Amino acid sequence: MQISLLIKKPLYREYFKFLFPADESDIHMVSRTTDLGKFICALVKYSEVPVPEDTEENKFTLHLPVTKSLNLAPHRYLYFDSESIIRINDMLEVYFNLDFDRYYLRGLAKGYQQKLIIESFIFSRKLTLLMSDNETLKKREYRQALILLGEKVEELRCRAYNRNQRIEFEPEKYLIN
Repeated sequence: MQISLLIKKPLYREYFKFLFPADESDIHMVSRTTDLGKFICALVKYSEVPVPEDTEENKFTLHLPVTKSLNLAPHRYLYFDSESIIRINDMLEVYFNLDFDRYYLRGLAKGYQQKLIIESFIFSRKLTLLMSDNETLKKREYRQALILLGEKVEELRCRAYNRNQRIEFEPEKYLIN
């Protein structure tokens, strides 16, 4: 059972190739053993008549597994509607972010530098698009660090404010007689 899928962003196209390797005829084998594979299979639509396909350049041909969730698929035409394509692209982005964050935190815990962690992630995931320019991931990690720093500053500000309120407005509780 084959179906076409449009993946819009180049980074996630490369990541998709890592997750679902292609065979010699450039068909990507989707497996329900992964969460993303289950998600993709769940969004497949059926039609009794052929569905016109987009002629977009960034399409992947997927081979779906024969499972109970797709038991009617062999006898119908398969397609993804526009909402399903958006959902799959969003889920692929989330999957990538979770994978990268986990990898990055494990690398930091082992004492590796940011540059080495990012390079290792790129090579281990075969993200050929980023091999010459890994600034995208560095910038992403920098933005994440700024967000965490802002949260920490806000937490410290709240603690200081609470202490100040106790000192300014409840001094009798802290006086020793």
